[in-house]
Amino acid sequence: MMQRRFCKLWSRTVADNNDHDASTVFNRIYSYYDSNERYYHSTDHIKFCLEQFDQVSQFLTAPDAVEMAIWFHDVIYERGACDNEFQSAMFFKEYVAEKLKPKFADQVYDLILDTTHKHTPSTLDGQYLADIDLSSMALPWQDFLRDSTNVRAECSHLCDSEFYPKQLAFLESLLKRETFFFTEYFQQRYGTQAQENLQRLINELNQQGFHSCNK
Repeated sequence: MMQRRFCKLWSRTVADNNDHDASTVFNRIYSYYDSNERYYHSTDHIKFCLEQFDQVSQFLTAPDAVEMAIWFHDVIYERGACDNEFQSAMFFKEYVAEKLKPKFADQVYDLILDTTHKHTPSTLDGQYLADIDLSSMALPWQDFLRDSTNVRAECSHLCDSEFYPKQLAFLESLLKRETFFFTEYFQQRYGTQAQENLQRLINELNQQGFHSCNK
C-alpha cells in the first residue's frame, strides 16, 4: 500500500518517470524508516502523517510537495544529532532533487526544514506540514504515552538525567506558543488535547524529579 502510494506520487512529480526508479527510491527510504533502531521515527509515523495529510490536502497550495516532504522529513535520524531535519533535506536534495523540477524540489527542501519546529513556517503549506508532524501529540493519552516511550527508546544512549531535561525543554517550548498548532484546522480539532497531554507528561516528569534544562 505504501509503495503503491509513493509510486503514484513519483509518477505525478518526476518528468522521466519509470516504475523501476520509483520502486528503487521507495525501497531505499523505506529501509531507513524500517530500521530496528527506529521506534518513533518509523514507518508508522509516516503512515500516520499521510493519514493526517489526506484530511487537509484540499487546503494546500502544493499538496504533492507537502506529501513528498512527509516521505523524506525523517529519513535521516541519527541518535543525539541536532540537525536530522537538515540532513534529511540534504538527503532529498542529493538523492532525488535532480529528477524533479527545480521549483518543486526547492519547495520540498524548504518544507522538510519546517519540521524542525524551531520557527514558524513562512508558508501555509509549511504550517500544515509542521502541524501534521506534531498531530500525534493529540492522540488519546495511552497512545501519546506509547509514542513518548518510543521517542525515549530512540535515545537509549542517554541516561534519564541527560534525556528528560532536554525533552522537557522541547515540550515546554511547544506549550509557550500562542496556539499549539499553527493552522486553524489542527488547532480547533486537536489543540486542547495536545496541550493537556503535554502538560500531564510535564507534570509527571517534574514529580519524578526531572526539570527542563532551560530552568
